[in-house]
Amino acid sequence: MSEERAKNRWPGWAPHVSVALLGVLFVCLAVNQIADFDFWWLLSTGRYVAERGIPRADVFSFASEGRPWVELRWLFCLGLYGAVSLLGYTGANAIKVGLLALLAWISAKTPTRLPLVGGIALGSLSLLAISPRMILRPELASYLLFALFLFLLVRSRRSSPKTLLWLPLLQVVWVNAHTIFVMGPLLVGAFLAAGLWEWAKNRDDESVKERLRYGTFALIGCLLAALVNPYGAGSYAFAWQIFGEMRHSLYANSIAELRGPFELGLGFVSIRAFLALVVVVALLTLATLRRTDLFLLLVALAMGYVSFSSVRNIPFFVLAAFPLGIHGIQQIATGSRLHDLLHWLRYPVAGAAVLVSLYYSWAFATNREQVKEGLPNLFGLGLAEHHFAEGAAQYLDQAGLEGKIFATMDVSPILIFHRRQTLFDPRLEVHGEELYKRYIQIEDEPAKFQLGEQTYGYTIAVCNLRSPAVRTLFQVPNWHLVYFDEAAAVFVNTAVHSNVQPMDRQAVAQRVAEIREEMQSPRPWEGLGFFQQAESPLPYLAVAMFLNAAGLPNEALPFAQDAVAAKPFDAGLRAVYAGLLGQTDQREAAREEYEEALRLDPQNFFALQGLGRLLLQGGEAERAEEMFRKAIAVAPDDASAWFDLAGALMQQQDLPGASEALLKATELDPNNADYRYALGVVYAGREMFSLAYEQLQQALELKPDDFNILVTLGEVAFRIGDRDLARSWLERAERLDPDNPRLNPLKRAVGG
Repeated sequence: MSEERAKNRWPGWAPHVSVALLGVLFVCLAVNQIADFDFWWLLSTGRYVAERGIPRADVFSFASEGRPWVELRWLFCLGLYGAVSLLGYTGANAIKVGLLALLAWISAKTPTRLPLVGGIALGSLSLLAISPRMILRPELASYLLFALFLFLLVRSRRSSPKTLLWLPLLQVVWVNAHTIFVMGPLLVGAFLAAGLWEWAKNRDDESVKERLRYGTFALIGCLLAALVNPYGAGSYAFAWQIFGEMRHSLYANSIAELRGPFELGLGFVSIRAFLALVVVVALLTLATLRRTDLFLLLVALAMGYVSFSSVRNIPFFVLAAFPLGIHGIQQIATGSRLHDLLHWLRYPVAGAAVLVSLYYSWAFATNREQVKEGLPNLFGLGLAEHHFAEGAAQYLDQAGLEGKIFATMDVSPILIFHRRQTLFDPRLEVHGEELYKRYIQIEDEPAKFQLGEQTYGYTIAVCNLRSPAVRTLFQVPNWHLVYFDEAAAVFVNTAVHSNVQPMDRQAVAQRVAEIREEMQSPRPWEGLGFFQQAESPLPYLAVAMFLNAAGLPNEALPFAQDAVAAKPFDAGLRAVYAGLLGQTDQREAAREEYEEALRLDPQNFFALQGLGRLLLQGGEAERAEEMFRKAIAVAPDDASAWFDLAGALMQQQDLPGASEALLKATELDPNNADYRYALGVVYAGREMFSLAYEQLQQALELKPDDFNILVTLGEVAFRIGDRDLARSWLERAERLDPDNPRLNPLKRAVGG
């Protein structure tokens, strides 16, 4: 019995309901808010093209100003700018949904015939697998053109091969819409490779020869068409540069979408669906290997390779795997020995697909899945709330603040949209890896921030609240907080901007009250009604982390509590909340929260480290050591965990073990003065004074005006027997803190 006849035995309403449910799933996945920070620089690029023409040299960054700017996405950006100008953000996002619907339609039309059960099953997996990429980005152009190429190449074997001559025209659009235009010629190349294999088996087949002839014309045409762009042959060089940078650079290690699916883990439904699709299509292909579609198999294998290298390529695999899987089902249904098995499986598979569609339609429409996965783009069409630094950008305009701006990479795009230059932005290919390294150092280290200030001359800083730059800026002299909201904070160098009033504690408290009024406590996850939408914990977490970095744990605590209420099963959120409880002297409650976090995730590094620190403060050094060793097992390259372990060992008088742990900490973070100071103290405790003196000197180079380092150097110099040297160190310390009680006993001992 064919699958077509089997389908006819279904109740008359079943096919319509099944397809409708798949459509509902599509809508629930595709209708998501604009939450991508890149949106703003893409929009700014479109505006630049509309106002000034094709970009050639960078104008958005003062650090990279004048550097070559090859922007092959200019056509997409111009279209985005036009859509937003005419229809607003919601309208532009609605167009995205329409284009995704067109993409789904093209994919469904690529196979010769779409069996009901196979279409629903593979369709639901495909939609879930690409769900994170169903956003308003230039990749959407590549998805559409990739699908169109596949459609025309597959259909050319059943109709006139002359349809392949449309491909060079599509290639012209592709090379001006997105950087991975080279997939066009590669698809045609795979088509020719499959055709040559077919010709080798039957050299007398005139239809194969004709397809090869037109395919060759199409390939040559596509290669030449890729030159029809504002940068000419530079497009190929740029594509090669991007390919190399994304695979073998710092970018590949620090940007989540460039990681493979196994690195990200199975906590994401898109990864689970992708792997399930891989398994299903592989089984279908193996079952019909002798009759498989070689062209689709070559494309699926190539796209599978790049998808396992980087999750952002998963949609390309899906677009190739879907028709390949359908082809396998068709081959089984028309004569395979597995026909009876396929016939028997059709009901449970269809039922499972319907249940999956129902569940995930509900989960995405009510934001439950987005909250689970930590995604900011909730169900809807407008801009994500409490997410972009629009308030900070408006503050700069209203306050009349002018000057060079250091902005974190997730804030700079919206500042660019407000026509402000920044040090760095997400256009990594423009800035290069060296500036990216400097940006990370500036963000993380106060000394590097000051060096960057001298090098680049920035006097304003705008930071995402969760950025490490916030904690850095609170430590840099002359830099003060002047504005913050639930998304970003503004700091200025008040030595330069002397007319700007820094926020005092009263101003901060007033701003916290305003944020609380704008951002009411979320509906608790555990109290949500079936159709009530969950709320993201991310804005509450951001405010809590910022206030904690500002030294205001009491003010941070309610926001952290709100974040936990919004997502009570998140171990990381509970660890943050527990840390704030500990800082506000609620030690028992903090301990309970840490233990709950570890019950949820026994491998959570922050819960292990936080509980260890809490235990160490309470004098439970042995249990603290146990926690720190578990933390190290989770993150062996985290210097702070080794430092904490050293503290637990020191409390147990295990100085040799403590020195080994501190050596590892300094090896991992050689520029941390605190680690070197602690190592010097341990060496001194072991009477290894020359090694202690060496470490303390290195610590002093990193922190030249640290009182404790200077006094300890004096102590060690005295123990070595050099009273004059000891006296000089103590004199320097005395100039910093003349009333410190540590000084007098040492001064008497050295005779000062």
